[in-house]
Amino acid sequence: MLKILQKYMGDLREDAKKNHNEIALVHCNFLLQIEELLEHNDFLTAQSQKIRDLIAYRIVISMPRCHLARPEDQETEEIRHLYEIANVLPEFLEERVSILTRHMSVE
Repeated sequence: MLKILQKYMGDLREDAKKNHNEIALVHCNFLLQIEELLEHNDFLTAQSQKIRDLIAYRIVISMPRCHLARPEDQETEEIRHLYEIANVLPEFLEERVSILTRHMSVE
């Protein structure tokens, strides 16, 4: 989608300059802002994935062995908890990114 937007902006800008169309130039500037928001959203999505992985890892390795019914099952329990966390965190982080994106667009 980003490539399509960039191609359209390039064509529109070229045509606007050639025909001295101020409205089309303003539209290009608006599309540039949309492009920047999309790129920022992609960046936030990638970062949220890294944060999710780090949080899940830190939570699991912070689990003391004394919390396990059978300490010898620690590896199995760690994997189980990692999957539980990995299943819950995407929705949680998407909500936070959505809130952040709305907040940024208001400013």
